[in-house]
Amino acid sequence: MRPIILCLLSLVSFLATAQITLTHYDLPYRGETYYRHVATGFSSSEVPSGVYDSTGSAMYWDLSGIDAPTELDTLRYLWVEGTPDVFDFPDANMVDYDIENPNSYTYFIRNESGLYLSGNSGSFSAGTMGDFNIKAEFRPAVPIIKTPATYGDVVEAVSRSSVDISVLGNVKVTTHTRYYINGYGTVKIPGGEEHETLRLKRISKSVAIITISIGPTEIIDTSTTFITAYEFYGKKYGDMLAQFTISRDESLGLDQFGFLFKDQMARSGIEGQTTKPAKFSTRYLPENGTILVDNPLLEDGGSIYLYNTSGELVHAHHRSGASQSIPVGTLTDGLYLIMCNPINGIPETKTIVIQHQ
Repeated sequence: MRPIILCLLSLVSFLATAQITLTHYDLPYRGETYYRHVATGFSSSEVPSGVYDSTGSAMYWDLSGIDAPTELDTLRYLWVEGTPDVFDFPDANMVDYDIENPNSYTYFIRNESGLYLSGNSGSFSAGTMGDFNIKAEFRPAVPIIKTPATYGDVVEAVSRSSVDISVLGNVKVTTHTRYYINGYGTVKIPGGEEHETLRLKRISKSVAIITISIGPTEIIDTSTTFITAYEFYGKKYGDMLAQFTISRDESLGLDQFGFLFKDQMARSGIEGQTTKPAKFSTRYLPENGTILVDNPLLEDGGSIYLYNTSGELVHAHHRSGASQSIPVGTLTDGLYLIMCNPINGIPETKTIVIQHQ
């Protein structure tokens, strides 16, 4: 009897340790950049079997056979300080925006309890209706993933936001989020990389109440959208490794399918990445007020960005050449972050102290 009990205890111990647990250390950090491969023209017939319904332990999801055309989408987690609407998102501590064309901002909250969407501001597309300037903070913030996260977790939340849009009028949005982690195992993404992962099924229902005032008359319209997402999260990888989405507009009765993934080449600033960037070095030359940046990959062209500790972009440099000289004579003394972004390479960041003579 004793050997049987020991075997059962060993099995229980193995199952307990085989599970994957994500902590806040596995979430994205400020200064990291991700490049997502977003499928275009993706249809439901291309979704591999097992993605929708498979649940349980020691699962294997093979996504490597997906051959849909993709576009590269950049996701940056940057400092909120210095962005135009930072005071309208007081709880946010990270923001995503295009540093070369900053016209829209997505704010995030990252802490020990998880990663959350705080809201959006700036110019956003509404399809055929054109672009609208909005400023919408969700209260409470929408949970992306709560930590620690493990198999069996269930999270439910209701978040609300109100925004005035000059053309549409007032829009009140209520988002119901429910997700549950119903599988763990291994995912194989396009290109052949395999990762230990948690599989999360997310169901989001957004109800938008639009109030339009035409003279003394008010017109009220309601639009409801359901999004079901199947997401894969891995340790030490920041946010999602891969995601399938099914979006249904109730008013149109149409379903839209989406797929995105990230590979080792598509991340920056992550400890343990297998594809190393080219050697990147910096040297401050106080005698002539410049920073010398050396990176062989800049020979083909690229950009160098300099940020202060408030997250404000203080200098942008677009040149070709392995060695670049950045003028910093007009900057105040202090600590700065340099981001080197070669066209044909992985972005990398370093810190440097400027102290004028």
